[in-house]
Amino acid sequence: MKAIVWSKPACGYCDKAKNLLTTKGIEFEERNIAQGWKIQDLLEAAPNAKTMPQIWLDEEYVGGYYELENKLKRRIYKFVFKNVEVIQLAEALKNDIQDIYPKTPYFLPNGVKKNDVVATERTNTIPTFIYLSNLMKDKGILVFLEAIRNLKEYDNQFKVHIVGPSSDVTIEQLEVYISQNKLTNVKLFGPAFNEKKYEHLLKSDVFVLPTYYKNECFPLSILEAYQTGLVVLSTDNGAIPSMVQENKNGFLVPQRDVEALAERMRYLIKNPQQIETIKENNKKEFNEKYTEEIFIHNFETIIDDILAKH
Repeated sequence: MKAIVWSKPACGYCDKAKNLLTTKGIEFEERNIAQGWKIQDLLEAAPNAKTMPQIWLDEEYVGGYYELENKLKRRIYKFVFKNVEVIQLAEALKNDIQDIYPKTPYFLPNGVKKNDVVATERTNTIPTFIYLSNLMKDKGILVFLEAIRNLKEYDNQFKVHIVGPSSDVTIEQLEVYISQNKLTNVKLFGPAFNEKKYEHLLKSDVFVLPTYYKNECFPLSILEAYQTGLVVLSTDNGAIPSMVQENKNGFLVPQRDVEALAERMRYLIKNPQQIETIKENNKKEFNEKYTEEIFIHNFETIIDDILAKH
């Protein structure tokens, strides 16, 4: 393996790139524009280059220091994953590793323990939407509130419960927003855990998680919503598209899309019979796919299959 590093004087990232290549035992040729190399030659090879260093690895253009770092990491990952079997939580996540793992991984959906609290009957006369998560911008709490504000004309036809601890959005900030926008159908409850969390879910009809959190994976909160028979209204983030089938388990909207979220909420407000149908689907879905016992059984089946191969 050999590299070409275009550099300039007093360039910290150039030095970091050269040190990284040296540490990895990769030979490189340095082309410093202060030592006879012309910037025009660099721009002919990489017209969009705006910073230094600019790096090629085995005659393949890589980019700058961070692109080099990522490229070398992927090579290591490919080596590590060469003779292993990978288990992922959902098929929607397979693109995360496709560059380093060309084989088809095993898929093992998570599971949660059954909770005895789930036998309670609801007595809601109008739909109740619940947000139950940390009060984080990336989890979509502000997107949710904007969607509620857009549905002001329906505020006597649905209720909203917001449950969760302060994070980068505080309970006090939400109180101000709710008061200023006269969202009289919204109620804040603060954090709730264990049995209290299930009590809140059981008083609701639709679980709302408009997340655009960059590290979103397989939210267990959606499984808890299924267990308690809630419709799920979420986004196309992480493994969620593998968890929520449109119009069967709920609905997915694009991330950060206030109008799309408000439109789906409006649809559910106007179609309470659809809420009841989906709620029954989700209780059945939980018992057939997402219990802790089913997770353990599926895990053992995968392990047996891997052992049989080897």
